[in-house]
Amino acid sequence: MKTDRKWDARGLTLMEVTFALAIFAVVTAITAQALVTFYVAIDIQEQRIEAIRVCKDVAGAVRDQRGLLDPLEWPDNLVAWVENKNEEGWPEYQRLQDQGEEDLPGQAITVECTNRAGGAPTAGDTVLEVRVFCTWLDRSGRPLEAEIVTYLASE
Repeated sequence: MKTDRKWDARGLTLMEVTFALAIFAVVTAITAQALVTFYVAIDIQEQRIEAIRVCKDVAGAVRDQRGLLDPLEWPDNLVAWVENKNEEGWPEYQRLQDQGEEDLPGQAITVECTNRAGGAPTAGDTVLEVRVFCTWLDRSGRPLEAEIVTYLASE
């Protein structure tokens, strides 16, 4: 069978090359965007893990302090200690930038103590709800927050 035109292997036409480059550019752009999004998600997750570790350490310090205070003054003495530490900013749990260890830029730690009803603790409360918050800024400057909650009994 004869054809009017023989197929020769001299190369690709300009249209074929342009079409291939366009497809390659689209695939590359989609892949690059996916990689950037993936990196940002991993970075935020690592920061969140660090923030939760900080919250757990602070909650542990509050729990340890409960054992050091006079049980007859429960919960006033613990609440006063927490309020004092809130004013100081929990410096022993901050990772300072000048030490080259700042994982959570703009980090702030606060602790709230409430009774079971969610109100201010009073002398008759035997259980306190302790909420530890850690706030920081991600690489884009957006505020993020991690929170843990624990309950402490007077004994």
